[in-house]
Parts: sequence; structure tokens; C-alpha cells
Amino acid sequence: MKTKIAALTVATIVGLALLGCLIATMFLPLDSIPFRQAIKAPDPAELHLYLTMRVIVRTVNAGLLIILLAVYVGVYMRTHAEFTIGLIIFATTLLMYAIMSGPLIPILSGPLRVYGLGPFAAFPELFTTIAVAVLLYLSLK
Repeated sequence: MKTKIAALTVATIVGLALLGCLIATMFLPLDSIPFRQAIKAPDPAELHLYLTMRVIVRTVNAGLLIILLAVYVGVYMRTHAEFTIGLIIFATTLLMYAIMSGPLIPILSGPLRVYGLGPFAAFPELFTTIAVAVLLYLSLK
């Protein structure tokens, strides 16, 4: 039964990834210039306020997730429940999301920047996908 649930979860993720590729292929232009024309340059003070707020919110999220992770580890140490392992993985991936989706990682990546925001740009979405996959797996058990 566990194998079937895991296979269903993986198949769903792969299917949705293929759907995302199809949507991106159909609706995203190969030339990103139309996007640049539609977006005006932000006011530097407004951009600084926006980035500051993102850092503050991400710091609060990361702190709360660290506390939640400590609670889940404590629960697991007492109960050894398999469900709690899923919650630990879920909290860990959300913590990674909170860290990687903030504006500091792309800014601090320096020489690792390949294009635009660098290789770290897609990591937040990857961690969100992992967290949702864990919740789906736990819910189907």
C-alpha cells in the first residue's frame, strides 16, 4: 500500500511538471523583451522598502519554522510516530523555502550568478513542491 501511495504521489508530481512545461511552452514567449516593456523600473526607495519587508517576513517565517521543527523533533523522540517524520520533512523544506526565497540569497550568491538571479532562483519553488508532496503523501496514507 505504501508503495502504491508513493508511486501515485510521484506520478502526480511528474504529470503536473509536464503540464507546467506545456503551459510555459504555450504562453511564455521565447524573447523576454515584452516582459521588460511591461514593467517599469522601480523607485530605489520603494525597492529598498520592499526588499526590507521581505527580509523581515522571511526572518519571522524561518524563526517560527525552527521552533516548529524543534517541537516536531521533540514529539518524534517521545512517540517515534512515522507521521511526525513527515512533519519534520515538511517543516524542513518550508524552512529551506523561507531561507532560499528571500532576497539575500540571490544578492549574496555573487560569482554563482549565471543569469538573472542565479541558480538559486528556482530553489524556493522546488522546496515548495517537496513540502506539498510530503503533505500529499501523508494525507493519502
